[in-house]
Amino acid sequence: MILCTPDPVAHLASLNVKTINEGFGHHSSNVVVGGAGYFTAPGSTSTTGDACSVGFTAYTPTGGPAVISAGHCTNLFQNKEVWLTLPSGDSAYTGNLRGPVEPYAVLGTYGFSRFGSPSDGIGSETKSSIDISVVNVTNNALTLEPFVTNWSTAGQNNLSLAGTHITALGEAQVGRPISKSGRSSGLTGASAVTYVDGWANVSGHIVYGFGVEGLKSIPGDSGGAMFQGTTAVGVVSGGAAATLTSPSFVWGSDLSNALQYTGGYTLRLALSAPVMTSFANHAQINGGATISGTAPAGSKVVVTPSGHAAFSATTNSQGVWSFAAPQTPQTYTFGVHTENGFNKSSVTTYSLTVAGPAAPVT
Repeated sequence: MILCTPDPVAHLASLNVKTINEGFGHHSSNVVVGGAGYFTAPGSTSTTGDACSVGFTAYTPTGGPAVISAGHCTNLFQNKEVWLTLPSGDSAYTGNLRGPVEPYAVLGTYGFSRFGSPSDGIGSETKSSIDISVVNVTNNALTLEPFVTNWSTAGQNNLSLAGTHITALGEAQVGRPISKSGRSSGLTGASAVTYVDGWANVSGHIVYGFGVEGLKSIPGDSGGAMFQGTTAVGVVSGGAAATLTSPSFVWGSDLSNALQYTGGYTLRLALSAPVMTSFANHAQINGGATISGTAPAGSKVVVTPSGHAAFSATTNSQGVWSFAAPQTPQTYTFGVHTENGFNKSSVTTYSLTVAGPAAPVT
């Protein structure tokens, strides 16, 4: 059933342009993170347009750079350039909701976008009725991080200095705290997710997702990151009336569901490197002994022995990986790193000495 009909107050913020700086100045960062603001105008010479928020950084189906936001943020601008906005000029920092934004660097152009259903745009009570967009990043000077800003460093115009690393993609959990980050109200939180696995009528479009009571979100926060702990769960789709100081009801577009319809866009994740737990580093072991450890569940652990071909070990549902030690006595050095799609962790190097074959069982 339709759980609610949020007002469109968490949607686009129509704003004026303050200035446009070509390239990067000393005052701006080239690191793109979740929660940052962006601006789209109907033409290259326009002085007005709409502002939304980055949800999360991502990969295109071929591994290129992309960011995820809300589908309704594309409005009529699917083929237009998207610009990052200067954090110190956004209302999350200034508190001036209707103040002009300052675009400072091209981000890219819209790729996939859907608000409602693929057929009529209105949608129905099916999981294909979503609110998601992706921006294909075309600016090679930008670095994308799997990170969501808390807006505490907006005055330094570098949103990557403080916030949360995103380590997983998941579904919103009822009763667990949730946070949101966006260009208008910054980082806000609620004590618990209220509803999941439902639909809302957002400005005449049906959107599958989840609802949160008591979470502040205002115009311009659309598309912003919604996350529980270090797990990405959604992007801001709509919400009931709110101000800069009062909370609201926010509807989130379910991210893990919506990504399935984008043709292969995937989330950037901050993967932790594998940890060997079966033996201490530099330990002496028997040939054929089981070498095991932990890594993020559902990921692949790539093992690169010095002087030998690399191979992989898959983690189980608890994140445990293992492989057998060689039989030949000698010291073996090997690196291990985690992979999940296009995401890769740093490499950790271990060394073990095989003293001889395992003693026969009698």
